[in-house]
Amino acid sequence: MYAYDFIAGRIVRKKKKLFGGWCMTISDGQREVTVDIALIQYERFSVGDEMTIGFMGRRIVNIRPGIRAEDERIPEANPWRTPGKPVFTCSSRLRRNEEAELWACTGLDRDEIITFDHDLCEHMPVDPLALEPPGRDRQYLAVVVAPSPVPDAALEADGRFEPAGYDLVEEATGISAITNCGRGLEDAIDYDALNAFGLIGTYQDARKVQKALVKAYPEEPHADCDIVAIWRFVEK
Repeated sequence: MYAYDFIAGRIVRKKKKLFGGWCMTISDGQREVTVDIALIQYERFSVGDEMTIGFMGRRIVNIRPGIRAEDERIPEANPWRTPGKPVFTCSSRLRRNEEAELWACTGLDRDEIITFDHDLCEHMPVDPLALEPPGRDRQYLAVVVAPSPVPDAALEADGRFEPAGYDLVEEATGISAITNCGRGLEDAIDYDALNAFGLIGTYQDARKVQKALVKAYPEEPHADCDIVAIWRFVEK
């Protein structure tokens, strides 16, 4: 088990890895640290950018632009991770015919996939009280990380969102074990049993798969996941 650490410095390299994924190297002038990053982070940051990251091994726990002093050490909490509370996002859509290359990475036979994966889809926070029509290429999601076993009462009462299912997402990288591992975790995930959006249908089943992933793949970082309940905005 890696200990939590952090580094404040500049990006000196970033690249696509040979067998998939992306990484970047940060130097503070005394040491260099290479960490795995999601596609959205790869595209957002450039060589020379200053930033402070918290990490465990090669896994990012938190990331902030700019250099911070030792006494301003960034917290370990992921800003997306507000356990049990809905976070509202405007997200890109992943369709078979329109996002064919990304869609193919999932290995799932679905016409459209809904996921909280931060590599396959962009997710931007939004104010749920000021939602405009998102357009054909965007959608509004309400996501609950580490939800309770029963559906969120506030979202049910809201009436604008319908449950889409449950994802399993690694906190450090934002990678979904279900939609972004190319059907490679079949000892724990029954891909044919996923619902129409490529998600697990019930909390109870998501909890079973969450435990099975860690047991079947103890050395695979993406197998150590949070359960994420996903609700989709429905235009009336």
